[in-house]
Formats: sequence, structure tokens, C-alpha cells
Amino acid sequence: MLRILALNARGPLLAIVAGLVFGKPALAARGDSAGPITVPTIAPIASPSPVAAPSPSVRPLPQAAGTPVAAPAGAVAPARRELKKYPTGYSAKIRRGANPAAHLADVIFDAEPLEITAQTDGRTPTEFLIEIRGKRAGTTRRNLYHGTREIRLDEQGRFVYPLRLSAALTQLTLQEVLVNGEVRKEVIQVEVTEWLAVRAFRPGAVTERKAYSVSPGIGITSLSYAQDRMDSLSEILLTVKLSGTLSLGTGPFDLGGNVFFNALPLKKDRNDLQLRALGANLRLGYALPYLRAPWSLKLLGGIYFNTTFASPATFGYQNVAGPQLFPVLSRSFADRSVLGGYLKFSPVAASFSLLSFSSREVAGGLFYVFGSRGGAPLSLSLDYADLRLSYGSVTARSKALTLGGAINF
Repeated sequence: MLRILALNARGPLLAIVAGLVFGKPALAARGDSAGPITVPTIAPIASPSPVAAPSPSVRPLPQAAGTPVAAPAGAVAPARRELKKYPTGYSAKIRRGANPAAHLADVIFDAEPLEITAQTDGRTPTEFLIEIRGKRAGTTRRNLYHGTREIRLDEQGRFVYPLRLSAALTQLTLQEVLVNGEVRKEVIQVEVTEWLAVRAFRPGAVTERKAYSVSPGIGITSLSYAQDRMDSLSEILLTVKLSGTLSLGTGPFDLGGNVFFNALPLKKDRNDLQLRALGANLRLGYALPYLRAPWSLKLLGGIYFNTTFASPATFGYQNVAGPQLFPVLSRSFADRSVLGGYLKFSPVAASFSLLSFSSREVAGGLFYVFGSRGGAPLSLSLDYADLRLSYGSVTARSKALTLGGAINF
């Protein structure tokens, strides 16, 4: 049988098969000068040698079998396009567990708040980011991890970790690997109390501080005035007003003022009496650092002046002036609108006489600036002023309520 196969084989393949079947070396095929063909022995596949684990100080966290390695939720992926960042005026807070024993040892976060930044390339949806900053106190210099992302420490033990926000409450699990391979964890929460306003933010909603602004306005004033030995007067007047603000450099100070005048009587209860007031305020403002955007608290101080044009001449008051002090609290929104209010106190004197606390003006008001994407925004205001005067044997009292509107350039 072997002879038949060797003589009639048409190629080396059949000869190899014959050798395998009968366990003997097969002859070379016709025309081949090679010697006997032997079949190499195929060794079994050996298991791969185990790979030595890296040093515990730099090794990645162990992954469960079959778990794909992926960036953790909230981690910021490398930018593929040129991205621009915009301050939103909003902030986030870090909340740690109530039990200090559950905290990672020596991890201290920087003082809050965490400023929220909007990031976009103009084509993709806007992303909102914060930078978590802190340090490891003491001698501990082990790096931290968020999922599989390493948070490296510098030589002073400080770290900066960018985090993408996607909800009002973002949970972040920080981990460290000890020398013995043990993994310790701490779950912290990043809270954004004004998340809906943050989501509504669009680039350009917060602009740089203007060097100056001018606001002409008009309003309707309800005025009542009473004076000793004279009949009282109630009237409705058309009031015109001009306000302005000048920023003093890039610091917290600004200079501002306004002038108002009851230009036109619209309605009054006495035809034999007439009273119109002209007033002016000049003040210096200081933005207190205790509140952060979107809130603002300013303390203003300056000079107040008021006088009247009345008929008859014995009616009204002339040249009332004095210092003034008032705080202004306001809040900005993502659509560039602003809501605020103020209170004011001013001890005054008539005809430039000595000041007396029996003569004073107490005032307060609310204002709202409408959001605007371009052009000059409009504003509404509601102001109330109560002026009491006592000079010589004469006492007088004026109450004014004004609803006004203005355009802000």
C-alpha cells in the first residue's frame, strides 16, 4: 500500500498524509530533490507569564473581570476642538459626609464656593465645569483617583481636578490605594442650588463690567405735603430723572448720582397751592466682598440735596441737604436681568443750617432690570421717600411714591 501511494502521489501533500497514516517517513514526490519530509511536533500553547504589578503609588485601581475601562461619569474628556470658557456668575458647593472617620485621611478642599464655568465651541451644547482644588496635609503624598482617572498631587501635595456638572447634585467617589493594596473611598457631593438658572445660561449672558452707564427715565409720582399753619396738598406729577454710574478702575468702587424733577402736575386736590420738587444725589459705592455672584451687596454714601418750587412762596421748603448712607442688595440672573432693592437714611437741614436728627429723610425702593441680548436694557423702579423737616417754629412732612421706567445705556 505504501508503494502505491509513493508511486502515484501527485504532490508532496499525499506523501505527507501517507507518512502520517503509517507512521513511516514518506518518499519525496516525483521531480523533488529534497529528502524525506518530516512533520514537526506542535507543542501545546503555554499560559502567558503573569505580568508584574506596578508600584502601588502609581498603579491603576483594580477592575472587575469583564469591566471595560472607561472615564468616570463627570470626568472631563480631552478637548477635540478649540473651546471657549465663559464665567456664569454661579457657584457650586462641596458636601462631605457627616462622619469625619469616613473621610479620606488628610484631604482638605479649598474654601468654597466653586465658580461654575460654561464651555463651548459654538457648535456643540454648552458644558458646565468646576475645578475642585485642595491638598493632602501632613506627609501623605499618595495620588487620588476618580474611577480610573488619576488625580495627581504636586510637590506641595496640592491637586486640581476639573469636573463636568450634569445635574443639581453630582456625586463624586474619590479613592486612594494604600501600600498594601487596600482601596479606600470617600463619596462627596457637588451641589448647585440654582441649577435651572445655570442650565439657562448662554455665552454672553455675563459681560464685563462697563466703565460707565447713563440712564434717562420717566415716572409718575404721588406726592402729599403737609406744613404747619398751611393746608395740605396731594397731587400726581410727571417726574423726569437722569442717573449715571462711573466705575473707578477694576476695583470694588464706583461713583454715581442722579437728578430728578417733578416736571408737570397732572392732578391735585387744591388749585390755590402748587409744589414741585428738585432733588439730586451724589454717592460713592463700595461692593462688599461678603457676597459672591450672582448676589451683590453695595454700601453707598454721599450727599443728598432737595428743594421745592412752590406757590405761594411761604409754602414748601428750600435747599434741604445732608449726608446719606444706604445699602443696595441685588441679584443677577442668567438672562442678564437684575432684581434689587435699597434702604436709605439721610439726616438733613434746611437752608444749609446745622443738621438735626429731627429732620431726616428715610427712603427705600425696588428695581428690576430686564435681560437684554443686545442694545440698551429697560428697567422699572418703585421708590418711596418720607421727608420730615423741623426748622425754627415750622415743621413739614413730604411723602412721595414714584413708579418709574428707564433705559440704560
